[in-house]
Amino acid sequence: MSYGSVRSFLRQRVSIASYEGHADAYGTRTYATAKELRARVEFAPRLVRTLGGDEVTASATAWVEQGDKVIGTKDKITLPDGTSPPILTVERTPDSQNRISTKVSFG
Repeated sequence: MSYGSVRSFLRQRVSIASYEGHADAYGTRTYATAKELRARVEFAPRLVRTLGGDEVTASATAWVEQGDKVIGTKDKITLPDGTSPPILTVERTPDSQNRISTKVSFG
């Protein structure tokens, strides 16, 4: 399957804002300006293993067109419906032409 045909499945848009740090002593996170990326969001529960090794249930998964954006678990994702659930896992997979596809699971 060619990259162009895979890209045709990415019909939604999500925004990703990179985590920058904490703004205050209360742990309020600060983020860079959000970047909009093509994605496919699927709302279905699925068991995932977090970086800490815990098995948790993700409420949804997004396949995101990576581009030059590296997504991390501390980043902020905003879904097409305007919600921003916490990111639980991020899986990066290179294709045959070394382009990275990213699967993001969130709560």
